[in-house]
Amino acid sequence: MNLKPFYEEFKTTLLIFGVIAWVIFLIIPMPGIIIDLCISASLAFSMIVLLTSSTIDSWDKLRTFPMILLMSTIFRIAFNIATTRKIISGGNTGTVIESAGHLIVQDEIIIGLVMFIILLIVQFIVANGASRFGEVSARFMLDALPGKQMSIDNELNQGAIDDQTAKKQKRRLQMQVDFYGSLDGAGKYIKGDVFASIAMIVVNLIVGLIVGMVELDLPFAEAANRFTLLTVGDGVVNLISALMITVSGAIVMAKVEEDNEDGEAKSNSVIQRILQELIPNSRNLYIAGSVLIVLGITGLPFFQLAVPGALLIFAGYMMQRNKKAEEENKANEELRKRKTEQTTSKEVKVKRSVEPVVLEVGYKLAPYFMADSTDVFGNKKESIHDKTDLMRQIFANKLGIKIPPIKIRDNVSLHPSTKYVIKVKESAVASGVIKKDKILAIPTPLVISEIEGEKTKDPIFGQEAYWINENQLDDAADKGYDVWSPITIIATHLHQIMEKNLYQFISLQQVADMVQEVGEEHPILKDKMDKIDDLYLLQKVIVSLLKEKVSIKDLPTIIESFIEAYNQTKDIDTIVLFVRQRISRQICENYINNDGKLYLISVKDEEELVVNSHNGVNVLSMNYDWQVKFLERLKKEKDNARTLKIEPVIVTQRPELRPAISRMMENFDTDTPVISIYELPSNVKNKVIASI
Repeated sequence: MNLKPFYEEFKTTLLIFGVIAWVIFLIIPMPGIIIDLCISASLAFSMIVLLTSSTIDSWDKLRTFPMILLMSTIFRIAFNIATTRKIISGGNTGTVIESAGHLIVQDEIIIGLVMFIILLIVQFIVANGASRFGEVSARFMLDALPGKQMSIDNELNQGAIDDQTAKKQKRRLQMQVDFYGSLDGAGKYIKGDVFASIAMIVVNLIVGLIVGMVELDLPFAEAANRFTLLTVGDGVVNLISALMITVSGAIVMAKVEEDNEDGEAKSNSVIQRILQELIPNSRNLYIAGSVLIVLGITGLPFFQLAVPGALLIFAGYMMQRNKKAEEENKANEELRKRKTEQTTSKEVKVKRSVEPVVLEVGYKLAPYFMADSTDVFGNKKESIHDKTDLMRQIFANKLGIKIPPIKIRDNVSLHPSTKYVIKVKESAVASGVIKKDKILAIPTPLVISEIEGEKTKDPIFGQEAYWINENQLDDAADKGYDVWSPITIIATHLHQIMEKNLYQFISLQQVADMVQEVGEEHPILKDKMDKIDDLYLLQKVIVSLLKEKVSIKDLPTIIESFIEAYNQTKDIDTIVLFVRQRISRQICENYINNDGKLYLISVKDEEELVVNSHNGVNVLSMNYDWQVKFLERLKKEKDNARTLKIEPVIVTQRPELRPAISRMMENFDTDTPVISIYELPSNVKNKVIASI
């Protein structure tokens, strides 16, 4: 039998029946059996809410909680009105209320009233605290909203997240604000419920006593006993239900959401997190148990103190044993993984590929690569793994290239032991030495005075720098120095090396995958490329673009222009020239200065420069002295331009001269961009500031 349609219909009509029942409770007197059932349902519902709020790990697992608070309060007030009507009318209030009254009062009216008042005070304290929690949470959530939104926008601009993730985070943030705002409002209903309960209790006692003596002709003692019993019973069953809902609200409002390494809420319930933080190790249990046993020896009841003390010591022993077993299992698992990675003498395998990028570190740098290590700046440290993942995402968003994962491994043979080596395809391309527990202070033009420290050269740019102690961090920053942590140094160096060697990661297989991806949205381009069947030449075009840090994000345009040029020539430089002209706006956009202009350095006497072509590749055939003088004049003009806070690029009149000069710059490790006059976009203002 399929009950799903019935269930869906039941969910739809449940709210309607609830509203109708609420109105009926306010108007029509209810029989005792209905009141008993409603009280039982209220207690069960309150218990479910309390258990749920205690076990959820994040606010968004109970988004309807403000509505739950509101509806439970409104329906409980309706129950109170119904029971009050039955009490003061002398009718049958049901067995639940009368039984609860007998349980609390037990023929002692004064004791019953005192117990009831104590429960009422507890309810008021919890409700008042929950209401205050709601006010503070809502206010601080609203105050933090602009900063959190800006943080999401910054991550999006830096390429750390994509548009879809940013929208998801903003939507969740807005839902969180709405949740705590609604919770603040619902908290006011909880306080109001307490005052309403007090008012109804007073009415039940006074009016019930009058009704019993006047209308029912009962003696004072009997009337007082009967109506006090019913009032206390009614108050207790309602207070227990209200107290569970109020405690649930306090738990949800007091919950502090903790993030894991991925920025998502940790999957820990309230009880789990309390135990993890209150009892972090077995030592606390040993001490607490020993103190209880000592107190039992000093004259206090021994059995009542020794048994809990022994249980605490036993729990501490079990915790210590389990922790030791977990550490051993973890160590064995790590050892097993290392053994599987090692080459055995029984089986010899030849590795036919190399790791694209490897970062090798000395053994003393290992703490900096642990996920739970601390940062020298005193804050929660971002691991090198986080930074490399962010770096790969930035390259993907900025240049349109997928960087392979960066492998990090220790190398005990590195000397000194704080050295690191960056390898590209198993070849060492850069290295540096870090001072453990030190910070690198790099002078800037804003330095006002020198700082005490060990002189050195920064491993990235070779500039003068100082190794300083952690406690000199604020002093160095105040004096105008840039301060870098060891992780920042390595990550920045890695970023620089990756940017210079992006083209090495473009394999023929990756080019084929790119064409396949483009073909999913542009099937015509895929068909044309299949007819050409020359992925090797397309690979050379893409490599040429990446060597000069030109983005290949607009891959459909690049492939389309490649196909068009391929039908006319097979010369690589001619094809690259054609492709660059098609994406010229994108190329020059990266070189536009803050004032919106493109500043150029032209080349003198271009017609006198000799350019030879070898297999379609243009090379500048000028002697070494001419090349050195050219670069010296270029450096001088760039320094002059930087004093004016502008970054110029080289421009050539002859198209074939552009790649030739660019290759010369590459040979001398100079990163000044070179464009041709045919790549200048018409909508961008440009100005020639020098000629060399």
